[in-house]
Amino acid sequence: MGLTSLEFKDLVFGYEEKIILNGVNLKFDEPGLVCILGPNGVGKTTLVKCGNKLLKPSSGEALLDGRNVSEYGLHELARKMAFVSATSTATFSMTVTEAILMGRHPRSGWTTTDEDLRKVSESIKLLGLEEFMDRDFRKLSAGQAQRVKIARGLVQEPEILILDEPTSNLDVKYQMDVMKFLKTYAKTAGILVLMVCHDLNITAAYADRVVLMYEGNVFADGDPKQVLTEDNIETVYKVKARVIDVMGAPHIILIPQYDE
Repeated sequence: MGLTSLEFKDLVFGYEEKIILNGVNLKFDEPGLVCILGPNGVGKTTLVKCGNKLLKPSSGEALLDGRNVSEYGLHELARKMAFVSATSTATFSMTVTEAILMGRHPRSGWTTTDEDLRKVSESIKLLGLEEFMDRDFRKLSAGQAQRVKIARGLVQEPEILILDEPTSNLDVKYQMDVMKFLKTYAKTAGILVLMVCHDLNITAAYADRVVLMYEGNVFADGDPKQVLTEDNIETVYKVKARVIDVMGAPHIILIPQYDE
């Protein structure tokens, strides 16, 4: 099986007078952990939502295996791509196990098989959720719920896993654990893991590729050392920084600016 590719061609998205994405061209056709960085409001989440049909571009195309995502049925799309949102969506009572099991629906329909239960059990163990298996999903902390949503995305067995700021509600240890896991998972499963990020150093330490966005378009695209430079950070984030090497990866030290 060849890797599923995701491509954006001249992608434009906007609301009325406000253009959020302005002619984005990007292609993802290699396995690995790819992080999308940029200031708030630059269009990171909008971009991935155009990629999985949650948003319709104003113009241009989002292509999955060379075919416009608008041509895919939702069930067909769910067999290729999983999306883990930044917000919780549970409105009715279900256990953690039941919430994760929902991710198997594109694979098995509404019939639960032994294989489904095995995949769910694996993901629960991988994300350290054993003690919460029978807990009501709505009663979890934000960080616990985030891990459940990642587990639900994994059991879907997608060819592309998209995550919107999956570490935003996690403490530092779980941030690092999840990023390490996603990087390894992308490599061993041979899939694309595409995630919207906000933390420069977490991204620098774990990403195989970084896409840095600025003013509605791609400002830089490459490995962390190529993208996370002092000049790029100053231009995009309007802050001064020093970038040093820590175990082969760039580490960003933000320089405080005080009024004279």
